[in-house]
Amino acid sequence: MINLNKAQWKTYNFGEISFNISERVEPKQTDLDIYVGLEHLDSDCLHIKRKGNPSDVKGIKLRVYPGDIIFGKRRAYQRKAAIVDFDGICSAHAMVVRANPKIISPALLPHFIHSDLFMHRAVDISEGSLSPTIKWKILTQQQFKLPPLDEQKRIADLLWSIDDAVEKNNALLIVLDNLIRSYIKGIIDNAKYPKFMIKDIANVTSGNPAPQGEKYFHGNNKFIRVQHIPENNVYVSKCDFINDVAVKDCRLKLFPAKTILFPKSGASVYLEKKAMLNEPSYVVSHLCAVNANESRITSSFLFYLFKGSQLSKYCASGYPTIDLSNIKQWSIPLPSLSEQEKIVRKINLSEESKQKIEGQTNNLREIKKQIINQIFG
Repeated sequence: MINLNKAQWKTYNFGEISFNISERVEPKQTDLDIYVGLEHLDSDCLHIKRKGNPSDVKGIKLRVYPGDIIFGKRRAYQRKAAIVDFDGICSAHAMVVRANPKIISPALLPHFIHSDLFMHRAVDISEGSLSPTIKWKILTQQQFKLPPLDEQKRIADLLWSIDDAVEKNNALLIVLDNLIRSYIKGIIDNAKYPKFMIKDIANVTSGNPAPQGEKYFHGNNKFIRVQHIPENNVYVSKCDFINDVAVKDCRLKLFPAKTILFPKSGASVYLEKKAMLNEPSYVVSHLCAVNANESRITSSFLFYLFKGSQLSKYCASGYPTIDLSNIKQWSIPLPSLSEQEKIVRKINLSEESKQKIEGQTNNLREIKKQIINQIFG
């Protein structure tokens, strides 16, 4: 880590460290074309990677300028705070925070806000039970120690260099993912392969309603929910645990290893998350479960066909829900089993490269987090 001499550090109220920008905007009366809601912010991420349009929202919003920070004042435990690099508007459920350059370097403030010290304090001062919210008046009174401005610059340069490495890795992951999808699309569009409907080579179904009540949990049986489906990894690694009583009382169906899972309803449909079980598990009803007929198609090959396809186009009208009957009618290519295995091996090489990069990225994030918490802890 880094050497710190805090002898010259000074204590400031957060109201001295930053300003709350509360310039209000009516979406229908602005010529700005970018809107950011809390749903567009990722936990523990400084960057805004998704945006909306002001024409899609109603009610008064807040004006944001490049360099401002959008901080989710509701449910602060979600740790949503990101730096703005555009002119636009954001949700009124956020605070727009701007650095006071006389006290804190604008380059350091985003990292400071993401420190455990600040985030834990934000959670502690939140008010309300259903949707705990921070009041700016209370936040301004919170005291924090900061180093001199010249030392702040040195710290900020270090943290941004790590962040830059993380973002370069993320960009490389996107390139690799696009290459994989392009390769899979080429397989799907290849006219030399015979086509069969999913219903003829796999079983398409759903999971079961989730057990309700504390008495059903803390067992040894894995239960997979929508939030457990990873965005990038092939296999599901997270789960809840339920007991045998839940299995019996709720009549749950056990799905075998290599079952392909993806969300079938709600906003998660548009995230296009798909994964396979690495061991037998129980599955929530909000997930679609597909089991390949291994005598005709391998689970891995079928999984990659799903991964390379946009399933949200199979949604029924209205609320985003994938129509399983449409999935069953989907016509897919069916090479020989030996050729399927060759295709899967090629894709797996790219997936292994992605996993290595993701491992490096996670290590960089952890190093950055440790540095931030060492400085401000």
